[in-house]
Amino acid sequence: MQDRPTADELMGAIEDFLRGDVLPRISGRVRYHLLVALNMLGIVRRELDQESLHLRREWDGLRELDLAGNEPKDFPSALRSVNERLCAAIRTGEFDTGARRKVLFSHLRTVVEDKLRVANPAFLERVRGPGGPDVPS
Repeated sequence: MQDRPTADELMGAIEDFLRGDVLPRISGRVRYHLLVALNMLGIVRRELDQESLHLRREWDGLRELDLAGNEPKDFPSALRSVNERLCAAIRTGEFDTGARRKVLFSHLRTVVEDKLRVANPAFLERVRGPGGPDVPS
């Protein structure tokens, strides 16, 4: 691990260069592809910044559903396994009614919103409004 510049600072410098120096000088197909690349760079930066929080929040939601235990050492593979159990439980109707259904919907909303915070935060903001209320049920 490097001290400075951080990975985020390096990606920010690349983004600034591409937006400020390259983008104004190109057009057409190359400009479009540069805009796509800049969008992908933003996704990577947000994922690196938010990943550990989102993984923990997803795990906590699965614990509320009584599907997960203590924090795992390897979140991605543990989440994959527990989410497979969640899918099976949904298919068998375990969450069709009652309080568990409400907890499931809350968990799924949190997970989807976290994914949108990484992939397309502008869309999430448009749906919710800046600092606005939760998305309607």
